[in-house]
Amino acid sequence: MAHIQLRRPHTLGLDGARAQVEQLRAALARDLQAKSQWEDNELHFHRPGASGRVRLGEDFIELDLRLGLLLAPLKAGIEQAVHQRLDAILAGERQTGPA
Repeated sequence: MAHIQLRRPHTLGLDGARAQVEQLRAALARDLQAKSQWEDNELHFHRPGASGRVRLGEDFIELDLRLGLLLAPLKAGIEQAVHQRLDAILAGERQTGPA
């Protein structure tokens, strides 16, 4: 099992970060058929072959993603895409492409 962990500071505030992560949540559901749910300030998500969480703070965002055996060989590409998506979220951009 492959594991991707990221933590970044932000200046969006908790509500602003949550609004941006809601866009990510919609993209995960639309593009990857991932199921997700909020538990306080954590978004937990899963789909076959991957699961994880996004934890929000007033000035940080953490992502913890676990890839199953079939996706583990694709870790480098997935990690690069996650970095790009997280950068876009923290920049406050509206997301339109795949997660």
